Amino acid sequence: MRFFGFALFVGLVLPLSLHAGVAVTPTTALPGERTTFTLTATADRPSPLIELRLLLPRGITEVSPRVIQGWQIDIVSEGTSVSEIAWSGGSIPPGYQESFGFEATVGSDVSSLSWIVIEKYKDGFLQTYDRSQDEIGTELAYAPVTNVETPPVASDWYGKAALLVASFALVISFASLLRHF
Repeated sequence: MRFFGFALFVGLVLPLSLHAGVAVTPTTALPGERTTFTLTATADRPSPLIELRLLLPRGITEVSPRVIQGWQIDIVSEGTSVSEIAWSGGSIPPGYQESFGFEATVGSDVSSLSWIVIEKYKDGFLQTYDRSQDEIGTELAYAPVTNVETPPVASDWYGKAALLVASFALVISFASLLRHF
C-alpha cells in the first residue's frame, strides 16, 4: 500500500509541481513582421487557474487577441500602445492547459521579447513569471522569451555561383542531346 501511495505521488503530484506553467510561442520572430503568438498556461496548482495577465514587452504594436469561449478579454493601453492583455472569467482545472492566441507586430528595433505573465488561481494564489532563467537557474517562474532574429541574406556570390552551375548543367544537357542526333 505504501508503494501505491508513493507511485501516486510521483506519477501525479510531482509532474504538476515540476512543470513550467507558461510558454509563449513562437520562440523566434522576424522584426517588422505581423506574428501570431500563443500563450499556453498550465494550471500547475491544486486550484483552478481563473485569470491570466500578459504584460507586453517594449517593441510590440498592433495587438489583437483572439476570442476564447468562456473567457473575457481586457486590453490595457498606455497612450496609443497596448501594454497588457488580461483573460478572466474562465477556468483551467488543475493539471490542464489552455492556449490564448494573439497577433502583434514585432518592432524592428528589438532583439528579444521577454513576456511577463501573472496567473491568478481560485484560491487567491498569484504566480508571476517575470525573471530570466539566468537569474533563478530553473524553469520555474521564468519569463518566456521570444528572440527577434533578422533572416540571413544570401550573398550575391551564392546567387552567381548557383546561376553558373545551372548554366553549366544546361550546356551539358544540350550537348548530350545533340550527340544523340
